[in-house]
Amino acid sequence: MKMIYIEAILQINQAFQDDSVEIEKLIETGNLDTNPRWRWKRAVIINAFFRTAIIHIYDYICAFCGLKVTRKVNQNIVDGAHIKPFSQFYDSKINNGIALCKNHHWAFDRSWFAVDEQYKIIVSNDLEEASPHC
Repeated sequence: MKMIYIEAILQINQAFQDDSVEIEKLIETGNLDTNPRWRWKRAVIINAFFRTAIIHIYDYICAFCGLKVTRKVNQNIVDGAHIKPFSQFYDSKINNGIALCKNHHWAFDRSWFAVDEQYKIIVSNDLEEASPHC
């Protein structure tokens, strides 16, 4: 059952990507309204879908620390994050996503750690950790 759901998410994600390419072509040729408000709304919808798909695929578990905390009202502590920044690459494909808890998402956005081409997490050399669990 879960695999079928993931397949559906991947198909919808690919449709969003295909539509985005077609829309960009229409904008470039002047055959579509270039209203910034419309473009902003489209980006918000695509990013909301992307983030929801990522946390479902990762089963609401942070890829860095393994934390999973959810509530019955569709709230959780894990975010769907872009590996390559959306603001630079405009890439909302599923393979550009990783599920991170709020703390690790914040740290990831500030380059405290990164993800390589094999999705291996690389921690910055200048970090020091003091934890009661070590």
